[in-house]
Amino acid sequence: MFSKRVVTVLCALVVSLALIGQAQDPGAASAPNPADGAQWVKTEGITLTWPVGADAILRDIYFGTDQAAVEARDASTRIRTMSLATEIDLDVLEPATTYYWAVDEMSSTMTVSAGAVWSFTTLDPADGGAMAEYWANMSLDGEPDVVKVVPEVNFDWGDGAVAIHGYVNRDGEYARVASGRREVLARAGGAPSRVRLELTDGLGRTLTAEGRTLNRFGLHRNPNLFTWNCLTEWAWDGGTGFGEDHDNWSAAGARRFFADPAHRDHGEDDT
Repeated sequence: MFSKRVVTVLCALVVSLALIGQAQDPGAASAPNPADGAQWVKTEGITLTWPVGADAILRDIYFGTDQAAVEARDASTRIRTMSLATEIDLDVLEPATTYYWAVDEMSSTMTVSAGAVWSFTTLDPADGGAMAEYWANMSLDGEPDVVKVVPEVNFDWGDGAVAIHGYVNRDGEYARVASGRREVLARAGGAPSRVRLELTDGLGRTLTAEGRTLNRFGLHRNPNLFTWNCLTEWAWDGGTGFGEDHDNWSAAGARRFFADPAHRDHGEDDT
């Protein structure tokens, strides 16, 4: 007779195999940017990006305002043929217009993995955009730090990242992080090698910690999330401890940032 644990493992295995069987073609393009169905997309400065399909070396790219023509791979919508390009800079687009696009990836054996047809709609100037409010804390306490009308909700906080979650434990008393900042001081091979945290908790206490990464493990957590996970030695208030540092990126953002050698290796690397 099977134990409950064995039955549970077998059920989990069956579910996993079923999910694998339903997975999309790994050779196909995925996770488009702009996202499929995106609204209020700017008309200028748009770059089409996507995670390249497995083993893909060439691709045909289709783009236009006629959904049926893109679905049929009509020649009038083909903007790249057997191209090495992995991103496409678009010319200025028409406002208030829905665009459709698709990427058919090709392997070294010329096996074609036809991609899904994606779409996005550009901003209508008559709409004025969205009223966006941004807080520098997770609980949305107090007045927003920034209020502005924007064509897309994607505010740039500048160098570094705003800390929105966590706790500070000092003298046995916990308090939630109210605000803070994480800054990468140095990178080696793209991964962070030195990191600084500056935090303020709900009790008004401040904490500054610097971390020195001891290893680097880069992985795609999903088709549009790349992360560096690093065992890190932290120093603060005269003490030291060990924990983790996670450096998370959208797939498109990681490709753009790490394509520049100056971004992959910079700062004083003392690891």
